[in-house]
Amino acid sequence: EWYINFADHDVFRFYGGQLFAADEIQVGEHPSLASLREYLLAKGEYDSTISTKTMAFENDDPIAGVEVATPILVYGAERRVNVALDKNAQEGRPNGLYGNEFNKADESAIRKAVKRIKTPTFTNFVAMVAPKYGSGVYTLEMLEKILSIAYTGFMACRLEACEQNKPDPTPIVIIKTGHWGTGAFGGNKVIMCILQLVAARMAGIDKLTYYTAGDSEPYFEASDKVDKLLSAKEEKV
Repeated sequence: EWYINFADHDVFRFYGGQLFAADEIQVGEHPSLASLREYLLAKGEYDSTISTKTMAFENDDPIAGVEVATPILVYGAERRVNVALDKNAQEGRPNGLYGNEFNKADESAIRKAVKRIKTPTFTNFVAMVAPKYGSGVYTLEMLEKILSIAYTGFMACRLEACEQNKPDPTPIVIIKTGHWGTGAFGGNKVIMCILQLVAARMAGIDKLTYYTAGDSEPYFEASDKVDKLLSAKEEKV
């Protein structure tokens, strides 16, 4: 199983911020991810092959080079605590703890929301950058770029799963994702879901678990559109 880190172009960059969103939640529950980022930053100062970037230019040339996806995979991060994000007025979080609500909450409410996991579990992550701050109609070039990023990240998961599960040639690969790039980054939920569904099929992912955070309509609309497109293609063939 692989969980998507809805990354900035710089992996786990915002883990110490005042908000409580993707980076902060994942690092909060898996503290070793913070250590990993700091290690990569320190190592990268004198080793050019080490990077925290999830996008890069070919040949390190930002002028002539083409920007390509460089997803970062983290295998087996310990999950040491569970942080409750739900609304619970009795425990001091009437609006939950997600996003800005974390910064508004007092320390006692946060302490009540955090539960230690006695026997840590292990989580696999794939960090892949989402396009951000766009506006208006998507261009074909934008759609192709987003699809390329998602496909590269998903295929990386499949290849790593094959490597980790030798000699089994066909391990079951599950991706756990959601409304990627549609919060602060402003992406369209239906479009971003369609592109992830297509990328998963292209990469041969066995199961895509989609968390909607209470907003499931975009997923159903996207899934219906993809099914219709595939049905139409099969009829033409």
